[in-house]
Amino acid sequence: MKHSVFVIAASLCLSVNLFSAVISEDFNADTPGEAPRSLTTREGDITVVDASTNPVDPFGPAENHSMAIRKIASGDGVPRATWKQIDFPTHGKLTLTAYSVSDEEKPNPQLNIFLIKDDINNIAISLFFLGSDAYVGNGSDYLTVEGVWILNAANEVVIEYFSNYTYSIFINGTILETSGGQTIFAFTNEIGDFNALQFATASTKRSGSEVFINDFEVTAVPEVSALSMLLFGSGLVGIFLVRR
Repeated sequence: MKHSVFVIAASLCLSVNLFSAVISEDFNADTPGEAPRSLTTREGDITVVDASTNPVDPFGPAENHSMAIRKIASGDGVPRATWKQIDFPTHGKLTLTAYSVSDEEKPNPQLNIFLIKDDINNIAISLFFLGSDAYVGNGSDYLTVEGVWILNAANEVVIEYFSNYTYSIFINGTILETSGGQTIFAFTNEIGDFNALQFATASTKRSGSEVFINDFEVTAVPEVSALSMLLFGSGLVGIFLVRR
């Protein structure tokens, strides 16, 4: 029976390793009113917020922390929060939860998401949400998909990228699709060794922008061969247990 337990444990460890996060952040260990400790570089108004701060964390519950990115006036520059030296897998996913505040002073909040190499001059993937619309980097162009972003509510974004310099996007569980039926998009630049993640906000009009990131993580997506190994191993465990 000890052998059976060992095989099961080995199989479970394999499963955990295949899906383990490269980087994961929920800001709950950070101090409200200060910048996230894991942040590499910070430009502009970037702070951790909770139920006691101004602005207030919009996600809840009361003990939850999130990161606020704020642009109060049009001349304030572009606030940027950047995590560098990330060992991005060849085939991976970026998953995050975000919230855009829209009111009379900030009618068109903008959230920018970049996967880059070293700095903003070397963009692999570019995605931003302006108001309720998405603008997706596709080679040297941007494609617009209208009405996919819910303002004043939490939205989940999943960006899955592939080794052939393409990627797909899911918003609140639904794949992002253009009016022409396109669901796979080309990298802005064919950079396979990007190593940084950046969130930013901006405003195209003379108004402010306020967005929040509740959490994010980057995970590797197992290749078919690795999944086959896992399933084969699980099958062997099942056979072994039956025979015992």
